[in-house]
Amino acid sequence: MSGPFSGVFVNNYSNFVLWVNQEDQLRLVSVSNGKDLKYSLLRLQKAVARIEEALKVFLDAMRG
Repeated sequence: MSGPFSGVFVNNYSNFVLWVNQEDQLRLVSVSNGKDLKYSLLRLQKAVARIEEALKVFLDAMRG
C-alpha cells in the first residue's frame, strides 16, 4: 500500500479499522468482544454513513 491516498486508520478503541489503497478499494473491519454482533454492525453502519457524507463533501468541492 503506497501513495498519497492510501493508509490504515484505526479508531481510539482499536475496534474499528479502515484500510484505503490507491485504487478504488476500502476494507472496513469492526471488531467486538464475545457475541456482541449488534454493536459491531452498528459501528460499521455509522462508519459507512460518515464515509458517504465525507465523499459527498469532497465531490461537491471538486465540482466547484
